[in-house]
Amino acid sequence: MSLAVVGGFGGGGGGGGRAATNGKPFKFEYFVIFSKIYKEAASTADDEDEGAGRSTPKKKKNKKKSADSSVYYFQIEDEVIAEFAELFFDYKFSKEAQSTDSRRAFQEVGIDPLRRVFIVHRDKMEPMVAAMEARIVS
Repeated sequence: MSLAVVGGFGGGGGGGGRAATNGKPFKFEYFVIFSKIYKEAASTADDEDEGAGRSTPKKKKNKKKSADSSVYYFQIEDEVIAEFAELFFDYKFSKEAQSTDSRRAFQEVGIDPLRRVFIVHRDKMEPMVAAMEARIVS
């Protein structure tokens, strides 16, 4: 089995282009595509305000975490990739550069940035690209 890594956010290309121009054909069976995603995260700012002695209006808070919380993509093409992927998984950053609450401008929730890794079989690449083109044109 051979893999090609496709950089989804500022990285290089599919990895086989240079080898193909040098006469070394590569036929990757699977492509690994990285994507930026985010999930809505409950705010902790109100809890911190109450702990600091500030009074805030009481609100009903739903602290129950949803197991299937919605995932949002930063790029529209990632939604299409998700439809064609055979496998995907998410991972968090080991160091968080910015707090979740600092990303909640004008909202009651913050965002929790993640990465999603998609595995796409080569037979699905052409239909996937066609679906992307159709979605972008429409």
